[in-house]
Parts: sequence; structure tokens; C-alpha cells
Amino acid sequence: MTIKYFSHIYFESLISFYESFPKETRQSLGDVPGVLRALEAQARAARARVTELDATLVEAQRQSSVSASSARKDSLVADLQREREKAESRLSQIVTALENLRLDLLRLHAGAGNAEGITRDIIAATALGEEADRLLAGVREVEETLRTE
Repeated sequence: MTIKYFSHIYFESLISFYESFPKETRQSLGDVPGVLRALEAQARAARARVTELDATLVEAQRQSSVSASSARKDSLVADLQREREKAESRLSQIVTALENLRLDLLRLHAGAGNAEGITRDIIAATALGEEADRLLAGVREVEETLRTE
């Protein structure tokens, strides 16, 4: 499954799969649905950021009737491309974290894994999610500052 087509249905199927485990197993794993929902929200935000940057890049590359500084325009396009790469990388990391959780749940279901592996991935996914939240909040803060100037 590619990052572009990672959908809400996928997240809901992961939660349903988790809920199919016995109650004792679910309790030993912690708040898997909460982590999955947080990652889903972060994936949506990262995808929206990529889409926003794509639109901004198109606008920045459009020829203007006003003779603008070519060097300044090139610098803006390069900055936007770097930001897009960062957003795409964050999205990829989030999707990888989700896939790791899915694989660990499958291992546990097959009797080949244990709660420790899932707990480790939940901790890593939570840290990744917190980092993504901080980065997106920073982007919003910069954008808001630029709007008010």
C-alpha cells in the first residue's frame, strides 16, 4: 500500500483487528486504538501539508507578469521543495510506524510475538507522533506570524 492511498479504512481495520484479541491481551497492550487514531490524524495532517505545499509550488513556479527577481523566485521554490520533502518524509515515517504495529499485531495473533514488541512500537510511534505534532505546530506558528506581518 502506498503512502498516497493510505486510508481511513486501513486504520479502522487495524482497530478492529486489535479488538478481536481477548480482553486480557488488549489490556496488556495498552491504548493501541488511541495510538492508531493519533497516528491517523498525524498522517492526515502530513498529507494535507504535502498537498498545500504542492499547490504553493505550482503558484510559485507560475510566470508572473511582474518582473520579479529570478533568484528570489528560485530560492522560494527550493525552500518549498525542501519543506515538501520534509513533510513527505514525516508521512513516510508515520506510515512505517503504523505498518510496524500491524505486523506486530499479526505476529501476536499467530502466536509468534509478544506484547513487548508491540509496546516497543507503541512507544516509538508515540514519540514520532509527538515530534510530528511539534513540527506541524511550528509550521502553523510561522505561517501565522507571516500572515500578521
